[in-house]
Amino acid sequence: MEVMMEREIEDAQREAKATAAKLHQVTVEAERAHNKSEAEKREFLKIEEALRREVTILRTEQESNRARIRELEQRNDDLERHERNNQQEVTDLERKVNEMTERLTLLENELAEKQTTAEEMYRLREEMRASERPLLMVGPLRAERVDDTPEEPTPVEKPKSDILTLSVVSSAAETTERINGVANKTKIVVKPTRTDGKGFASCVNRIVKDLMVKVDRLEGILTGLRVQSVRR
Repeated sequence: MEVMMEREIEDAQREAKATAAKLHQVTVEAERAHNKSEAEKREFLKIEEALRREVTILRTEQESNRARIRELEQRNDDLERHERNNQQEVTDLERKVNEMTERLTLLENELAEKQTTAEEMYRLREEMRASERPLLMVGPLRAERVDDTPEEPTPVEKPKSDILTLSVVSSAAETTERINGVANKTKIVVKPTRTDGKGFASCVNRIVKDLMVKVDRLEGILTGLRVQSVRR
């Protein structure tokens, strides 16, 4: 009986030692698990804190980006409005430039017409002034325009006829040049030639007729210009 009891005690002691060893092992594993869980918990807290900071930063960036987007949209609207205003101003300027160009063209045309009229009036005045001298000299011959057959000059009047020929021919040539619009004045030298009385009278009468026709034409032009100026 004692031997059996000793064996049972030994078995119980071995089991108690094995149980104590298992308990110690389980305790150590529990401590390790606890330490590991604590470390993981701390790591999780760190990760959570980092994620929270990152979320905060992202939210801040999101808000700033939204504000930036709103600002950019406002600037875009302002730029579009300025662009529309600029286009409207450009259109208005183009319209004004076209109007001013048309007005300038009209003014240039009017100025050209006035200059042409002034030049024509000046030319006509000069022609009238130039035609007054031969008219005064050949005034007595106006009645002889119809008759082409003048009286033959006497031998006593021949020198006077030569002088009259020089003055009338030179004045007629000068008047003809001015009427035809010759700009450069040329000196006309007429040498008296010995012709018979009938040829001389015919030449003078033709010159006088041409002068009278041109003077009548000038008077008609001047009358028309005066009527136009009165109408304006």
